[in-house]
Order: sequence, then structure tokens, then C-alpha cells
Amino acid sequence: MKRRSVDVALAVCAAAIPSACTSPSSPSGGPVVDDAAFMLSVQTYRDSGDFTEITGKGYPSAVASGAAIRVWISAFAATPYRVVDPDVAGSGVRLPEGSLIIREVYDGAGALKKLTLMGKGARGYNPAVGDYWFGVTAPDGTPQVENGAELTGKLEQCFGCHQARGEVDDFLFGVPAAARPGTDPQPQPDPEPSPPPPVDPGPVCGDFACEAPESCDLCPSDCCYVPPPDDDDHGGGDD
Repeated sequence: MKRRSVDVALAVCAAAIPSACTSPSSPSGGPVVDDAAFMLSVQTYRDSGDFTEITGKGYPSAVASGAAIRVWISAFAATPYRVVDPDVAGSGVRLPEGSLIIREVYDGAGALKKLTLMGKGARGYNPAVGDYWFGVTAPDGTPQVENGAELTGKLEQCFGCHQARGEVDDFLFGVPAAARPGTDPQPQPDPEPSPPPPVDPGPVCGDFACEAPESCDLCPSDCCYVPPPDDDDHGGGDD
């Protein structure tokens, strides 16, 4: 379940009863996760009302050609999870214990093929990667099996990608902004048409300039006006 981009195994833990996700401690004294509680919560995530879909539409998988991803999370963790952006590091988010995220993986024909899961355990459960538990299941929540072992628990094959994201984002990638509800570009109004270029009115009668097609008959003020001759004789006599 190795991931190189936003297409990573995302999270699931018991939404309705977060405390059911972890038991107080393992025989060695560390906290443990109740796999059965995780699996039970997956059975009804779409209908229980305890989960919120973060995606408004599927977004392309970065590792499976033609596949699309949709993401659900326990409702009480939806607000902080939405702060996490795969394109911007440094959200400072830490999901509360018991937060559950379910990542649906669809094939190119739109059929749901599997769920990849990641659940927030108690502090100290899995400190190498934010105390998360991982899982891969069939669409009905049945754990997939690899080499005779169910794909649930501290799946080290999932660690590398999430560790690269780091504690500052709680080892999470979030959902691309373009796949979230309400992020489709809004239609823009058509731009205002440019004003028409100024129209040359041509010759203007009355501007005292006789220009074709003006004539003495059509515009006497321009074409028939004859200025009086200069008169330098100031009444005769010697100055």
C-alpha cells in the first residue's frame, strides 16, 4: 500500500464510539487498537450518519491508472481534517483519538474495488507514524489477505509515504482542493464589449475650413467666405 502522492492510504477508526478503537494497553504495557471495532465501523459508514464525505467528487489516483478516490471521515474529525491540504505543508493539525477516515478506490468503470483505511490510535500505539492503524478491505469491509495475513494493523508498507508528510500535518495528505464540495470554478459573466472606435465625422460645415466634398453651395460659411483685405491706410496723411 505504498503511496507517493495524495493518493495514499487514508484513515478509518470507529466513528460512533471512538473509545472502542483502543483498549487500555497490550500485555507489554503499550496501547492497542481493537481491529474488530474498526471493521465493524466500516460496515455502516455510509448509512450511520457518523461519517462525513470530504470529497464532492472523485479525484484521480496517482498510482492506479484510471482509478478514482473518494474520502469519508468520522463527523467529529471532519473540521480539522479539512485543514490538511496535500499541496500546502504545515497545517499543524492532529486528529483526535478515534478519528476514522475511509478511502474508497474506484476502477475506471466506476466500480468500487476496495477501501484503504487508517485510524487514529491512542498516543504511543504507533509513534513512528502518528499512532495510526492501517487497513485494506474489500468494499464490504472484509480485510484483504496477503501472504496469509490480514492487511490490518501496523502495516509498515504504509509508513514511508506518511512519514515523509511528517508530524506537522499529522502524517496526513488530506484531499485536493479541486475534489472538495463547492470548489468548482464559478461561471464568470461575459466581459463587457469594447466600445466602438470613434467615427470620423468628416468635413464639418462651420469650421471655416473648406474640405471636399464641401462647396460654396453646400457650405458657404466655409467655402464662400472671403476675408476683407488688410487695410494699412489709417486715414491717410503722414504718420
